[in-house]
Amino acid sequence: MGRNIRSFIFIAVLFIISLSGCGMPRMFSWSKNEEYRISSSQLDFNLSYTYYDRDLGSDRTVQLTPLTGTPVMHFYYCVSSSTGLSGFNMSSAFTSSYSSRYVPVRDVTSSEPIASDSVTLTSGADEVTTSVGLYEFIDVATGRRPDFPSDIDDYLDSDETTGSGYLKHLTYKVEPVQAESSGGYYFHLTINPDTEKEREYLLARFNGAPFRNGISNYLGKEDNGDVREYSDEDDPAGDFILPTVYIYASATFLFEGYTTVSTIELAELTTWTV
Repeated sequence: MGRNIRSFIFIAVLFIISLSGCGMPRMFSWSKNEEYRISSSQLDFNLSYTYYDRDLGSDRTVQLTPLTGTPVMHFYYCVSSSTGLSGFNMSSAFTSSYSSRYVPVRDVTSSEPIASDSVTLTSGADEVTTSVGLYEFIDVATGRRPDFPSDIDDYLDSDETTGSGYLKHLTYKVEPVQAESSGGYYFHLTINPDTEKEREYLLARFNGAPFRNGISNYLGKEDNGDVREYSDEDDPAGDFILPTVYIYASATFLFEGYTTVSTIELAELTTWTV
């Protein structure tokens, strides 16, 4: 029996080795602070991956080529609370769903969040539970989902503006601006500001409405019947003391010759009390 087991293991190893030269999928571990860094204003990443090769007994560097149409930038928002809330971790909820795949783009008519997190709200001595959703924006100029950067050519080289030791980077900043006719405000997002690759967006909520002050504007439905972030007008979210808009960034990477799809964790860009 022992000889049979050894023979089986030997044959299995030979089979795996044979696959390695015949298109066997190659995995890639995309690690924070090693291959990429993301902050409230910038995403940096390398196009070369260095690791210790035990067979060679030294470091080995692999040059990476992003697959056409990647890296894909993502920007999202949620309406939550700055106080009286426990268990809130939208980044964890997002990562558990998308860390190893692309994030889908919802149709503009969809009211489904990209991710959601069940949280506990504290109102006086009472505790209630609700669900906070992470939503896509609407581009005010087009009425569609924003066309965020989704190709390596959209990124800056290390010697352009705020360069670093990383080979490619993308910068961004966001600020609220007054909505001209409907009241409330939108968020003005600038990608790669003050460079030749600058891109600007005016961003509305997932249903196309502007952001407004007061949690009541995020409960139930809009006057035109569009669902809001909390579709039940009696949702416990109505007890939020200081509702706040949280804005996040993320990105999806995929490289030629590798099967790994990696969507990195959310980075909080800003919060705005509404």
